[in-house]
Amino acid sequence: MTPIRTIAYVLAIVVSALTWSGQAKAQNDICPTAANGDNSVKCASTAFVRNALALPSAQIYVGDLTGHAVAVTMSGDCSIAVSGAITCAKTNGVAFAQEWQAAVKV
Repeated sequence: MTPIRTIAYVLAIVVSALTWSGQAKAQNDICPTAANGDNSVKCASTAFVRNALALPSAQIYVGDLTGHAVAVTMSGDCSIAVSGAITCAKTNGVAFAQEWQAAVKV
């Protein structure tokens, strides 16, 4: 490799390193908290993400037909408490027989 090519190669590496370090700093920007429902490409603050993912008490996320998570209350044979405990006292509307009733912790 000629001296000129060596210098050009070293300069290319230095320029690349400086360019990459400048891009990494952009990820540390401070974002204002956007309004709820904002779907722009602005950066999202922690407060915005927490508000967007807020889940009402005693509900669970279920995927809808469009593939989006929707908060719903459990219904039917089981219920869920705010502690996360799921209670099932029947199946298909028929109560379990006494010998099959037990508290199971998972």
